[in-house]
Amino acid sequence: MKMEKKVEYLYHLVLILPVILALTPIVWTFLTSIKYFKDIVSNRFAFTPTVYNYVNLFTEDDKFIKMFTNSVIVSLLATLVCLAITTLASYSLSRFKWNKTFVRILFGWTIAIESMPAIAIVIPIFMAANTFNLIDTKGLLVLVYSFLNLPFTLMLMYSFFRQVPKEIEESALIDGAREWTLFLKIMFPLTKPILLTAALFTFILSWKDFIMALNLTSTPKAMTLNVKISAFIQSYSIQYGNMAAAAVIGAIPGLLFAIFAQKYIVAGILSGAIKE
Repeated sequence: MKMEKKVEYLYHLVLILPVILALTPIVWTFLTSIKYFKDIVSNRFAFTPTVYNYVNLFTEDDKFIKMFTNSVIVSLLATLVCLAITTLASYSLSRFKWNKTFVRILFGWTIAIESMPAIAIVIPIFMAANTFNLIDTKGLLVLVYSFLNLPFTLMLMYSFFRQVPKEIEESALIDGAREWTLFLKIMFPLTKPILLTAALFTFILSWKDFIMALNLTSTPKAMTLNVKISAFIQSYSIQYGNMAAAAVIGAIPGLLFAIFAQKYIVAGILSGAIKE
């Protein structure tokens, strides 16, 4: 075998190994979700597939659908609120004259919030929410997720607007367009790739949260899917099958979002690599 072929095979092996390592937990979870309990605890490689765990979630557990719905509502609303705020804020910061000190403080805040672990701020948030009787409400989770995702989304949208040539706006203003018309009909349509990219990351970060949902909710009225999944770990037993089935179902929304918006997401990520 030629040396070039050996190097090529080694190169592909190096690329494949991380993919295998990343997919192994996902495949293992899916296989667990289609096993009976006896096959799960016995670690059998040969087993009879079943959809019992999935059927059980929707027929025997009335709280699962409620908490799944809560996750969808909270994640979507948090995404919409976050994108609405950051789109307007980033456009304003990139196009209008702001005090440089204020801008530095603002982006310093975004970096501080982005680097801060959720567990470090959950207690202050709980105390503040308790003061206003917001504990165990979906509205509180929407506010918290919007706040936590603002820094990343703001920086992403801001970098995009900075790259859009100002000549586009200047020509529109010369033609008589007003500021809102300029933003809604010219600038906003250009944000589609980066907007979908920000929407995907915001939705996934909201969807996968566990710490905030666990500490800020106490009943199925506002609890999310991740809290429900953790509830399968009980005092004297662990419902592995139901837990795995719920995890598989929980992965579907983000996966579908990524598949349908893939080409726009790639364009949005690449747009950040273009120099001004």
